[in-house]
Amino acid sequence: MERRKVLVLLGLAMLLAWAGGLGQTLWKETFEGLTPPAYDLGLLNWKLDPNPATDPSNLWRGVDIAQLWGEGLPAFPSGTKAAYFGKVDSATGKGTYDDGRVGGSLLSPPITIDFSKAIKPQQIASNLLAIPNDYKAFVAIRFWSLREVEYFASGEYDVTQVMVNSKEIWRKSSKNVSQRVWEEVVSDPVLVQQKGPISVTFNFDSVDQFANNYLGWLIDDVEVRIAPLTFKTEFLPSAKIGETYTVSFRAVGGAPKKQDNDYGVTARVVSGQLPPRFQLPSFWKLDGGEYSADVPWKPTEPETQVGEYTFTIEIEDALGQKAQRTFTLVVTPAEQVGVIFKEENFASGWEMTGLWHIATDIPQTPSVEAPSAAYNKGVYPNCDYDTGNRTYGYLTSPEIDVSRYPGSMLRVQFIHWREVESYETYKYDLTFVEVSFDGSQWKRIWEKSSADGSNDWITETAEVEIPLAANKVRIRFGFDSVDGQNNKYKGWFLDNVQLSIATNKLEIIRQRLPEAEAGVPYYYKFSARGGIPPYEWEADSRLPKGLQLDRATGVLWGTPAPELKGDFPFTVTVKDSSNPQQKVSQDFTLTVREKTTIFSDGFEDGLGNWEGENLGLWHVTKAPPKPNVDLSGRGNVAYYGKDETGNYNTGARTYGYLTSNPFALDGASFFQVTFDYWREVEFYGAGGYDQTYVQVRFLIGTSWSTWYTVWSRDCATPSTPSEKAWTTATSGPYSVPSGAIKMQIRFVFDSVDRFYNNYVGWLIDNVKVAKATSGSPLPTSSLTLTAARGEITFQNIPNPVRDVHTTTFVVRGVEAERIRVEVYDLAGKLVWKGEALGNELTWHTEDLTGLPLANGVYLYKVYVKVGEAWIVSDVKKLVILR
Repeated sequence: MERRKVLVLLGLAMLLAWAGGLGQTLWKETFEGLTPPAYDLGLLNWKLDPNPATDPSNLWRGVDIAQLWGEGLPAFPSGTKAAYFGKVDSATGKGTYDDGRVGGSLLSPPITIDFSKAIKPQQIASNLLAIPNDYKAFVAIRFWSLREVEYFASGEYDVTQVMVNSKEIWRKSSKNVSQRVWEEVVSDPVLVQQKGPISVTFNFDSVDQFANNYLGWLIDDVEVRIAPLTFKTEFLPSAKIGETYTVSFRAVGGAPKKQDNDYGVTARVVSGQLPPRFQLPSFWKLDGGEYSADVPWKPTEPETQVGEYTFTIEIEDALGQKAQRTFTLVVTPAEQVGVIFKEENFASGWEMTGLWHIATDIPQTPSVEAPSAAYNKGVYPNCDYDTGNRTYGYLTSPEIDVSRYPGSMLRVQFIHWREVESYETYKYDLTFVEVSFDGSQWKRIWEKSSADGSNDWITETAEVEIPLAANKVRIRFGFDSVDGQNNKYKGWFLDNVQLSIATNKLEIIRQRLPEAEAGVPYYYKFSARGGIPPYEWEADSRLPKGLQLDRATGVLWGTPAPELKGDFPFTVTVKDSSNPQQKVSQDFTLTVREKTTIFSDGFEDGLGNWEGENLGLWHVTKAPPKPNVDLSGRGNVAYYGKDETGNYNTGARTYGYLTSNPFALDGASFFQVTFDYWREVEFYGAGGYDQTYVQVRFLIGTSWSTWYTVWSRDCATPSTPSEKAWTTATSGPYSVPSGAIKMQIRFVFDSVDRFYNNYVGWLIDNVKVAKATSGSPLPTSSLTLTAARGEITFQNIPNPVRDVHTTTFVVRGVEAERIRVEVYDLAGKLVWKGEALGNELTWHTEDLTGLPLANGVYLYKVYVKVGEAWIVSDVKKLVILR
């Protein structure tokens, strides 16, 4: 079964996509024809399968919003009626599907597709008087959904599914968080046939009888429409000089044109330039369920130049619908590949967990000799990985030195043989390859599963998508059966692991140099790629006075002489370690302008320009606090956080001031502040926590002014509180107070309380205060003031559970989005789990099968979700004494 992605939008924004006469409605059901008291869907020719008369678990019915008066639901998309899976308690006005295991299907009447409502015959072929019955075009299924079911990320329960004929177009389950708002769902385009009836089916399956006391599923305004014409191809892979290259363009939607005996869409380049001999087909044929065009090409020098080719393609269908997409095709130089690591017997420093072991009896092939690594038990051919339960394990390499190859691409090659179960609709029996750089999180670069079937001995190559920027790498091969079923297969055999680095021709990465100011420190790092690092750099004698180029790092640094002004051309040359005679030169021009900066610091000299008091966790670092913080090309940065943990969690409130030494205003009447920052803090919509702000103050005569806040963010601003990317901030320009002769700037971090501090924190670079020609008065607004949040408490009431069969788990001290509870016996066996919205969860003291638990002492843990974080309680005790 093929899973298709869907576009889900809130509100009415999606209506714009159907404007302009396109996307005409071919069929629609609003359910407003339903009548009380039975709200029989059969009156609208909708069918229930199986019939609720023979299977009462099918809870599909029609409903009026007035019946659900106790739910506080938003208005229905149109009118007051909708289809509903659930049952209504007339006394409370609430809905539920808590009636044991429940499930059923709601089937639309047969929908006959008639494209004559949208397509004129002459648009298809001038000699056709009518649209033939075998004509095919694309439709999209549009409906509104409001869904509240249990949340359980570790399994698929409360499944909601939409089918067109036998094709799944939408699916959600307990793994997807519920929303008590109407969501508009528009399916991917579905290819259908003229006059060929289709049926839309809505399926609900609770899977089990637990945690079913939720509203259920509401459906409204089901439509079949002409699908918009859209590109499926989003980007083009890069091409290499001298290598054969094939790219496949794909599109879907709309109504195809007829050309000769084929149907499809026309295509043309409307802007930009294609590479030489790259020929784009003018007609993309309808092949299966999409339009397609394959372009074979082989770039060769000197006809094709290394670089980027950007062009825009427009496609058009029989309706006159047009779609455009801009593509960039990167052409890279021919590669040089060098092997840096080989392993055949896995004897030196490899770690094995799970069922991994060295096998001397292996499937036979001329290219592989025993021993090899294997994931199974027993001896081939009498081997399998059936342990009766889920089984998983890793084959992990020792650390491999890659420090000499920055900028190169890492390739992992291996030969393997695998026999696993075959199951196309879900991924079981996973076999995968992951890499970890300098102890960072593991990154998956290759994977196969039960959906891919088994294979004989073959060679695979996995490539890391980003250039190397590390000292050490580890490789691991993982096997995970995912479940304990169908594991009587021979498993996975692995041999001849090889690591290579792929480098291109040596070249300097061309960038425009940032402008310099006379008398102001300057820092810029040149970059190269290709060849074999390390590189050696040099500049010619025309380098501006006061600057020098570091031969080992490529850093241009120093202070341009005060008398310099204008454009200064010079040449930079780089050589690599593989061949000192191989070198590449590039001309650059540095513009030096008159000094306007009154203070700047990139922290290359540490905190020499900053006061050393009340720093808190402020310090200078070169190492990223976490792998997702990119410090490449930055040198030193200031960081509020702990390098060893990559967060600012001290167990208590933490705050600190990074305050500059006083600096002269140099006659400035106006000023502007700029700086680069990377920031990750908690999310809490009420605001006021994890504050990051910038302040300035001025020396007027012999007294310092108050601090003015010129920039601020906290846990609620902006709407996405953590940028988690390097961002340039600008504040001002502002007026300098009258009589001021000196100034200070400071960067302040304040967590406000001790909760939710397990985030990266705040990194600062390239601080600059410069003169301006005009400005506004300094801001007088104050920061958001908030009190530290109280202690979080977890308890269950009553405890002990004596004369009742119910206890309620309660969390106080935070406003929780969700609560999850796990109950264990004293042996550590899970006996019950549940989840609910909000701060409370009721438990009827039953076990996982629904039977009452015996009297005794039990242990439990509570998880609550606040913003983006889950808070976990200590292990707590409860007693049942019924």
